[in-house]
Amino acid sequence: MGGLYPKMKITALTMLVGVLAIAGIPLFSGWYSKDAILAQALGYVTVYKQHILLFLLPLATAGLTTFYMFRMWLMTFTGEPRDEHVYEHAHESPRTMTTALVVLAFMSVVVAWGLPPWDATASKLEHEIEHSQPVSVTAEFGYLDTAGHGEHFPKDAAPPDELNVQKQAHEKHNLAGALALGVVGIGIVFSLLTFYYRVLDPAEAKEQFPGIYALLANKWYFDELYSVMIVRPAMIVARAFRALDLRGIDGVIHAIARSTLRVAQIDRRFDQGFIDWLVNLLGDVTYRTGARMRNVQTGYLRSYVLFLVLAAVGVFVVLSYFVARAAAG
Repeated sequence: MGGLYPKMKITALTMLVGVLAIAGIPLFSGWYSKDAILAQALGYVTVYKQHILLFLLPLATAGLTTFYMFRMWLMTFTGEPRDEHVYEHAHESPRTMTTALVVLAFMSVVVAWGLPPWDATASKLEHEIEHSQPVSVTAEFGYLDTAGHGEHFPKDAAPPDELNVQKQAHEKHNLAGALALGVVGIGIVFSLLTFYYRVLDPAEAKEQFPGIYALLANKWYFDELYSVMIVRPAMIVARAFRALDLRGIDGVIHAIARSTLRVAQIDRRFDQGFIDWLVNLLGDVTYRTGARMRNVQTGYLRSYVLFLVLAAVGVFVVLSYFVARAAAG
């Protein structure tokens, strides 16, 4: 964008208040929270020196935050417009929006004030957050037994003074605040020299430090690192399980299915070729025998008597034959 301050003064000024607050400028809300965080970190590394990065990284982040927030504000509202079309159509927001911006800007200034406002440790919000922590936290990090605070803690709850993180943080609060303001000042100066006065050229920094620029431009290669450490191993494991599922589990299931199908086909052929043939044969024989026997059924009583007599004679003859042979033998 660029050069929008004359057209959007309320938006520019309220956003500037937000930039000053997030940068941690004294008397703005961010100053109280940033001082409290850095003081606590400094108190912690004073007791546990091996964790020095827990203080150095937030301190460096404070400077980076200040630099890129002022960069955003300067590139948006100062200098020459970089897009004439956008500049021509730019205008201040309606009151329904600017009123909310003014309220937020006002709260960004006074919301964390204590008495006196220039004392960062007197912030009401800071006290509410600090003293809302569980009592068990004091066993490791300690507490400050000051007026109105700490009396409810047992005397033996906190570690000794040399290991009392809260005490160390309180004693080094001014030092942490001074270091934070120094880093914030450096961030503001570099931002002004680069994006307002144009003394420093980002393109030159890109040419002089191509490695650092590439590292930052690629977000510390976090995406690539994440891909190598998380995504690709997960894909390899997923492919392995997919192969196990398709070739192993599914292969066994498919083999069982094929075997079952073959057995079923053999059973069908046996059923149709032998069982059904045998049943049909018995049926045919029974049907034909019945058909033959049906011809004998004349329906005349005399015929039936004749057949009975002949059958009786036949039985008598056969029995007589066997009796005669038995008597002769």
